[in-house]
Amino acid sequence: QEKNEYRSERYILLRTQTPKNIIDHLANYLHMNFCDIYMKGQRKYIKFRSLCCFLLNCFCNIPQKDICLIFGNITQSSISRLSAKGALYFKDSPQLIQSLLI
Repeated sequence: QEKNEYRSERYILLRTQTPKNIIDHLANYLHMNFCDIYMKGQRKYIKFRSLCCFLLNCFCNIPQKDICLIFGNITQSSISRLSAKGALYFKDSPQLIQSLLI
């Protein structure tokens, strides 16, 4: 007889979203256009691009190499930098978290 019962309280995140769904949702949330993801070198698009990098990596289960293909003409090190910024934005925005979970 076993005295202890093992219960895994693990919650598995579904990583089945498509990149288009994530970018569309984020564009609507930030009141931006889907095509703004391709804008480079302009400060007003950094938050959008960095959040997209972070969320694509989290919810789409795609590597940074594929995110480079989605964004076009960007290096993997730039994707890594944008993802780190996106994580900070995401942490500071509880409303965004709630909108993604609905």
